[in-house]
Amino acid sequence: MYTVLIVDDEIGFQCLLELVLQRAGYHTLVAGDGAEALEMIRNHHPHLIITDDDMPKMQGSELCRRLKGDPTLRHIPAIIHSASLKMHRPSYRESSRADAFLSKPSLPREILERVRGLISQAQTVRGEPARVH
Repeated sequence: MYTVLIVDDEIGFQCLLELVLQRAGYHTLVAGDGAEALEMIRNHHPHLIITDDDMPKMQGSELCRRLKGDPTLRHIPAIIHSASLKMHRPSYRESSRADAFLSKPSLPREILERVRGLISQAQTVRGEPARVH
């Protein structure tokens, strides 16, 4: 079973993402900000992270930069899921180092397609056998 870490300071979005992912068979972990998420990533090594950007303590874009800057964690795909318009700027996308971007709100189908695709891609890159999910 794949584990997805949901990082969002809004409980409503946490619950929505948990519901969508759990119904699709994923195990979920939840963090309320980027600092808490970074600790959870180091302790639990999720297969993928979905993070909001605008949060207290550490924004999602900073979380992604730290994740991708750490040789032991950079293989974990990260999606920024945000309502912020800055997500559409090429300079922001490049500097955040996230693997994908989804606008809030997103359809469950869009979320699951992106999650499945990134997990599959990460397995291929790491040479792991693909598991159908």
